[in-house]
Amino acid sequence: MRNFEQVLKLEPGRTARGVTSLVVTGPLTDICVLASAVGAFNREYRITVAEDAVATRWPEIQRATLDIIGRAYGRVVSSKDIASEVTAW
Repeated sequence: MRNFEQVLKLEPGRTARGVTSLVVTGPLTDICVLASAVGAFNREYRITVAEDAVATRWPEIQRATLDIIGRAYGRVVSSKDIASEVTAW
C-alpha cells in the first residue's frame, strides 16, 4: 500500500478488533512512510516505524525523516525490537 490513506479501507476491521497501534515499513521513508505515519497519527494511532525496514536514496534525508517521525509522531526502533515486543504479547 502506498500510504495510510489506502490502509483506511481496512479501518472497520481494525476498529472492531480494537487496534490502536500500527507498525510502518516501506520504501521512500521521506514520502510514503512519512505520509503514512502522519496520517495514522492524525487518526490517533500509536505509531512505530521499523528503522531498518524503511529506506530512501539519500542517507541524510533518511536520518532527518526518521528524526522528525521520532520527535513528532511516534517511535522509531529496529524490527528486532518490534518482533520482541510482539512476541511478548
